[in-house]
Amino acid sequence: MKRFKGVVLALLVAMAFSTAWADETTPPVNGRFIGGIGLGGAPQLGGFSDVYNTGGAGIDGYLGFTVDKNLSFVMAIDSFIFSTSNSNVYVGEVNFVPSVKYAFGNAKTRFYLIGGLGLNDSVAYYQDIYGTSSFSQTNFVIEPGAGVQIYLNGALNLYVQMKVVNVFAAGDFSYLPITLGLDFK
Repeated sequence: MKRFKGVVLALLVAMAFSTAWADETTPPVNGRFIGGIGLGGAPQLGGFSDVYNTGGAGIDGYLGFTVDKNLSFVMAIDSFIFSTSNSNVYVGEVNFVPSVKYAFGNAKTRFYLIGGLGLNDSVAYYQDIYGTSSFSQTNFVIEPGAGVQIYLNGALNLYVQMKVVNVFAAGDFSYLPITLGLDFK
């Protein structure tokens, strides 16, 4: 519960910060292809067994199209690796999620919401004296999230983003990727 309150507080601070420069506006980006890439960590929220360590590390990105200055449709792709207490076992999570991204306002620093429903590929890797073997399973995933984008120039934004990734597997699990990256316009 403390973690949830911290996430809510961080989002409220981000929203307040995003309206601080309301008089400085970003140029319109209607009808453009966009992309982004970021790095980050992912604390576990629930459903992981005791053999997992506390979180994972990974990368996120997206490709998409802007409809207007606020609305975009994107294909979000992220991948995070989670280690276990057994150094020979680790799990990789790869998500492909068609998403809607909506940024608020016209300021140079803007708050946004992002979310979608897609597919998760969970791959468990086992290493032994004979090499590495793996097992994978595909499940549905939902990824609601929020972030702040900071205008750098006509071609780049800096972003900080959080999502709640909920994987609908036989044993549902969820984690909270927090990433820092660059948007390309």
